[in-house]
Amino acid sequence: MSFSRYHKYTPGSELRNVSRKAVTLIIRANCHSNKQAGLVAFRDHLEELLLLIRIAIEVRAFKSFIAYSDIIKLTVKVCRKNEGWLKNWLPVDR
Repeated sequence: MSFSRYHKYTPGSELRNVSRKAVTLIIRANCHSNKQAGLVAFRDHLEELLLLIRIAIEVRAFKSFIAYSDIIKLTVKVCRKNEGWLKNWLPVDR
């Protein structure tokens, strides 16, 4: 993802940091005995990531709409994957 010089350090660095944290949360959820709690924390973090992406498009940080479209598609894909993981870890009522 490439931002204009003006936006490279503010929204760009925030997006990089939140993205790194997302990977860390996936690893923690995978290693944690209570996977559901880790995945819920990951879902909350993904919402923050989506918000930052929307802010970046509003301030015209992306060089093109295609760049925005690509990153939003990938993030939504991860959100859907996380929801699938959550469904697998939900306790079954009997």
